[in-house]
Amino acid sequence: MNKTEMIINKEIIIALTSCYDPEINIDIVSLGLIYGINLNPLDNDGYRAEITMTLTSPFCTMSDIFVLEIRRRLLEIEGINEVSVEFIFEPAWSVDMMADEAKLQLDIF
Repeated sequence: MNKTEMIINKEIIIALTSCYDPEINIDIVSLGLIYGINLNPLDNDGYRAEITMTLTSPFCTMSDIFVLEIRRRLLEIEGINEVSVEFIFEPAWSVDMMADEAKLQLDIF
């Protein structure tokens, strides 16, 4: 990963921490929903950000909201021209994937 990609990757993480699960008001990074971030160079300059994530349940109704918010936030980053979000359910999400501060906020310990 070159310097530009490292900077963009950090900006992606910051942007994702500003995307909240509206039902519990905790960001999707702290919830442990983000499984992967990949940057792929585009022929016309810039990058395609590919986000692999999960949901707290396969039946969660928030997926469309997450996709819209992630795309909106990431397309604000200079150098990101395309965004894709893929949902996977293996490994299955569990509270163990949450950051400690998110567990504290939900009183899970």
